[in-house]
Amino acid sequence: VRGFRAWTFPFKVIGMNAILCYTLQNVISFPGLAHRYFLMWTDLVGVPVPWIPVIDLGVGFALLWLLLWYCYHRKIFLRM
Repeated sequence: VRGFRAWTFPFKVIGMNAILCYTLQNVISFPGLAHRYFLMWTDLVGVPVPWIPVIDLGVGFALLWLLLWYCYHRKIFLRM
């Protein structure tokens, strides 16, 4: 699989701003944001109650990844 590296891009985005990712997770509750703003969609679609925490974690991670992608795209990197 030499030369096939497209699947590594999401990990590259996280790795380039790992310090920012760790810091933001301790300051902002991304699953809490997802629960607050996307809970109404789970009620409308009819998602079973046991799946709501899984959806909160998935959407929270997607929000964090999009923020990290924005920083990666704008070449904003947090360094020590």
